Amino acid sequence: VRVVVVDVVGSAVLGPTFDVGEDFTNRPEILDALAGRPVTGERVSTTLGTVLFYVAVPVISGDTTVGAVRITAPASTISGAVNSRLAGLGAVVLISVVIAVIAAFALAGAITRPITRLTATTRRLAAGDLGDRADEDSGPPEVRSLARSFNTMVGRLEQMVDRQRGFAGTASHQLRTP
Repeated sequence: VRVVVVDVVGSAVLGPTFDVGEDFTNRPEILDALAGRPVTGERVSTTLGTVLFYVAVPVISGDTTVGAVRITAPASTISGAVNSRLAGLGAVVLISVVIAVIAAFALAGAITRPITRLTATTRRLAAGDLGDRADEDSGPPEVRSLARSFNTMVGRLEQMVDRQRGFAGTASHQLRTP
């Protein structure tokens, strides 16, 4: 990175790699900064033989521009730093997405497992197993509430079937022994 500070006429005042008094008015970014406009961009440096990224800003005292400061760096250095940062951000994004997907699968599993168990219990009930009950202690509150309602319904259904069997047994007995 190279820094130069110039006075109002474009002569170098400070710059470790420049001679004091060196004229910088042939650099368009210095002229823009001396006109009071901050500028950034890229240009080919004929002295260094490379593309430079530059930032030039005016030095203002009150309402008057008294000089300018220009910072330059090889564009390849800036591009390398930016690419390195982008690679780091890309890695962070990738890790975040992987963690989000894992969390989504874990959450989906926590929600669907109790529903899957409740579905299996309803299939066993439909097959005639009136003694089976749903698990009321696992899953989200809504699923636990559904399991309690299901178990209440199965209990009532079991009582109705028992009463029906009892009635059928009594009726059968009465019909055999008038």
